[in-house]
Amino acid sequence: MRRYLYLFAIVLVVVIVVLAGVLIARRAPGTEPVDTGGGAMTPGGLPVAPPSNANGDGLNDADAGDTIQNYEGQKFSVVAENKAMDFFVNSDSSVVFIQPDGQIMKAQNGEVSSLSSSIVANLITANFSYDGKKILAVFGDRRSPETSIFDVTSKTWRPLPANIQSPSWSPINYQIAYLGERNGSGMIFTLDTSKTNATPQELLKINIQDVRLRWIGQNQIILSDRGSAFARGSVWSLHIKNKTLTPLLIDNSGLDSIWESEYGLAFSANQNLRGGSLNLMDTAGNLLHEMSFLTLPVKCVFDAETVITPIKTTASTSTKKTASQATSTTAINKTLYCAVPKNAESLQEAALPDSYFRKEFFTEDEFYGVNISDGKIEAVPKEKNLPIDAVNLKVFNKTLFFVNRIDNKLYSISLR
Repeated sequence: MRRYLYLFAIVLVVVIVVLAGVLIARRAPGTEPVDTGGGAMTPGGLPVAPPSNANGDGLNDADAGDTIQNYEGQKFSVVAENKAMDFFVNSDSSVVFIQPDGQIMKAQNGEVSSLSSSIVANLITANFSYDGKKILAVFGDRRSPETSIFDVTSKTWRPLPANIQSPSWSPINYQIAYLGERNGSGMIFTLDTSKTNATPQELLKINIQDVRLRWIGQNQIILSDRGSAFARGSVWSLHIKNKTLTPLLIDNSGLDSIWESEYGLAFSANQNLRGGSLNLMDTAGNLLHEMSFLTLPVKCVFDAETVITPIKTTASTSTKKTASQATSTTAINKTLYCAVPKNAESLQEAALPDSYFRKEFFTEDEFYGVNISDGKIEAVPKEKNLPIDAVNLKVFNKTLFFVNRIDNKLYSISLR
């Protein structure tokens, strides 16, 4: 009998030790479950993404039922349940987008159809042409990537020549500018992709590495270093016709920027490598406004609206002029739209832009429009309490579209 009591006591001790170990493991630092609902913070004070629901869409169950697939006529909506890397909105309100896996989809009237089901391995970047009819995809090894063009109309892929680096679409046609080599020398080339047998044209001999090209005007290409808080970067303007380089920004820490048509938005890191400043510039390098808020250029977009205004006539005006001719003057109202983190202090605590691009933290954003002429700022309400970390903003048909980094879906906010 005593023998059985000894065995029972040993088993009981083992059970107690195991249970104690489990409890200690559950309470170990860094392993406790964290409530990451809307507005939750990490121990460092940075907002984090909410947990995915059973559908894997990155939204809380309560919020998922509030989103609407057909964005038209809605103040705030998710355009499709698919993940998006880049997109284009057509005049008929249909949306063509490329997924991170390379599949190309079309969303219209709340329904999504496939334009290309081909998987593109290691997709690095994807960009639409000026009219949305072609997609330039860069994929594979970043040191020696491959490049192909997808024709949205014919639904076909066409590979481009090898050794194309940092390609950028022309803003007016199907030409691209890119970095490459010829006879061992670095070069900027142009290539007319509308012609199957086109040969690359030398634009400028230049030895540079790890820069981005942005073709912003008929005769202007922007060359910008990739931003890092731990390196100084510069931005140059290339005049295509004259083949001259003009410095816009030189040796700025953490330099990151976007450029469009006549304007640029540049972020520079602070000397302590935490936070930074945001400045609005023109493409001649002149400072227009110092932004009163802090965000990153990747979270902003320029928009231009054309307005028809009457022409003042005098008694000497020819009577042969028609009424339409008397109202042919146009004025351009330009606005900068930005997604701005609610907790501005969080950006001041991070090494930017590195920490953001490495997804070491997420933001929860509000939206604002900045009048470029006078710097006046107005809020853009989204009317839904949904965590948004917005990137790749674009404006089509008086609607602001963006990709939410939290779930990688495409959303829209009506600006009407």
